[in-house]
Amino acid sequence: MNDNFNEIISAIPEASSPIFRMDNVNDNITLYDGLIYIKTSNGQFFDRNGKVFWSWLPRPNILFECSIDELNQFNFIYGKYEIHLHDIDTKCEGFTTRQRTHGNTVMIRGVLSSGIEKTNGAIDRLKFHIANLNKYVGTHIKKLSKNGIHLGRISLQYKEWNIIIDELDDYSENNIIHEYNGGFKITHVGVITRRDGNLFELNDARDLLDKLRLFFGFVESRHCPPLLLVGERNSELVSLSYKAAALSSFRGRTNWCPPNLAVNAMVAVWNGFENLHSLFGNLLSVLISYLVTANAQAEQSQRIIFATTILEMLFWKMVNKDGMLQDADKLRLADKIRLLLLLYDIPLNIPKAFTKLSLAAQNKWFDGPHAITEIRNSFTHAKNMERVLDFDVIPVHQAVELALWYAETVLLKNIGVTEDIDWRIRINSHLGDI
Repeated sequence: MNDNFNEIISAIPEASSPIFRMDNVNDNITLYDGLIYIKTSNGQFFDRNGKVFWSWLPRPNILFECSIDELNQFNFIYGKYEIHLHDIDTKCEGFTTRQRTHGNTVMIRGVLSSGIEKTNGAIDRLKFHIANLNKYVGTHIKKLSKNGIHLGRISLQYKEWNIIIDELDDYSENNIIHEYNGGFKITHVGVITRRDGNLFELNDARDLLDKLRLFFGFVESRHCPPLLLVGERNSELVSLSYKAAALSSFRGRTNWCPPNLAVNAMVAVWNGFENLHSLFGNLLSVLISYLVTANAQAEQSQRIIFATTILEMLFWKMVNKDGMLQDADKLRLADKIRLLLLLYDIPLNIPKAFTKLSLAAQNKWFDGPHAITEIRNSFTHAKNMERVLDFDVIPVHQAVELALWYAETVLLKNIGVTEDIDWRIRINSHLGDI
């Protein structure tokens, strides 16, 4: 019995080890500590030890700082200038944001606007980090920091690539519920390899990394792109790419994706996600950005405008994709949404669970598309704006949630997922009821 158990345990893979870890939410991450050369546009040249670090607040950015003795305290360094990180032989570009005098030394802090990029040959794996992903139920991996195992691995494939994404074993529910909410923390590390085992260049994986960015934007309805890329060969660092990116702070999920999504469901969404790439092309990035904005904790007026814009995008791409619908541009938005829903067999009626929106719609709005567009028009058309004052908060919120449920359901059906896609309806059911 013990032998069988030990065999099972020994067959479980080790978790991937991240290059960067964080002890606390919003902790800065040191990316470089060593000699920094600065060459300004007017020919000044300075060299001193300093450091480069990833800063999360007020928004994710790559900063540098160093202290210089030769600089006159009244000589502020303006404009962009060249920065050479001597110890890794990499040139960057940056600018000063703060300069202060301490004794005979002037401390410079600034932004590395170019990030840090170093591609130095073929690699056998590419590691990346992701901040603020929710928890998923993956396959078993061994914990890095202590004995034990956990369900922390997502395994994906795409063309010639294998992708594994491992949840860090210090990602606790306590972090989510308390200080983590609204902040930033690296929660997962990913590893990309070729399925045939061959070497590759870091830049060969750029398209795949962008696909992952869009994919997690869709799953999370937040910006969660791959960050802090490190290319390795035989476990030695060969290449790196550190660049600031748009990220969303952590918050609970309110979109189509239920908590603790199982890995098989994640894989199904991933495998069908290419359908959206084929349909939207470069516009998919715009669509995902609109979804993120519509799901943000913003004013309801902004949310419903973006949500209905998404529905109109879906109409033009899916209902009138061949441009054969006569006078389609003359249709009212409500009719465009109705045609979209009919095409995908989605009920037009307001869900009974949205009791406040259903009550507000009585004797006023025919169906869900009518309610959504009337509320949206009240925010966007100046002559109707006085009507906004008559709207209760909860019916407007439920109208936004309904519009997003329509959009997500259409997208998921294109992906090939048709089951358990009503989490948004369930989590908002009977909101505001006593």
